[in-house]
Parts: sequence; C-alpha cells; structure tokens
Amino acid sequence: AKAHYRRAQALSAFGRVAEAEEALERALRSDPSSREANAMRSRLRSQRGAAAAPSQSLTAEGPASKNESAAPQAADSRTGSPAQAEAHVTDALLETDGETAA
Repeated sequence: AKAHYRRAQALSAFGRVAEAEEALERALRSDPSSREANAMRSRLRSQRGAAAAPSQSLTAEGPASKNESAAPQAADSRTGSPAQAEAHVTDALLETDGETAA
C-alpha cells in the first residue's frame, strides 16, 4: 500500500492526476484505513473539482491580481524545481518496482 501511495505522490507532483488516483485506489484496496491515501484522494478530487469550476478570480476588467504570474510561481514553490520533482518520481517508481503489491 505504501508503494502505491508514494507512486501517487510522485504522479501528482507531475500533474498526472488520473494516474495518481489509480495508484491511490490500489493503495486503498491494500489498506482501506490508510489516512494518508484517503486524505490525498480527497485533495485530488477537490483539485479536480476546482479545475473544472470556472475561475472566480476574474473581474469584468480582467484578472483580479495585477501580478498575473503569481499563481504559477506559487505552484512551482509547492513542488520544487522540475529536477527535484523528477528525482522524487524516479525514487518513488524505483521503490514501487522493488516492493510487491498486495
């Protein structure tokens, strides 16, 4: 279960939400009481719902914020550099390959 959860974390860091959700489902089949996996699944579902909803930050004159680049910067600071994210995914995938799924 832990390996599937780690894989979901790595996939989510790359924005591969559908694959992350699949990995979480596998983790929860192995350990339905996993607080981490359940919490992450809820976060991913919330993110998916928020992405589908129309943006509330736009006004009649355009973006509510004068600094339009603030949102992408905030997202990058959450996940680190692309190289760090890639290293995290590689580590998680190697751990997944080394563990036997239940």
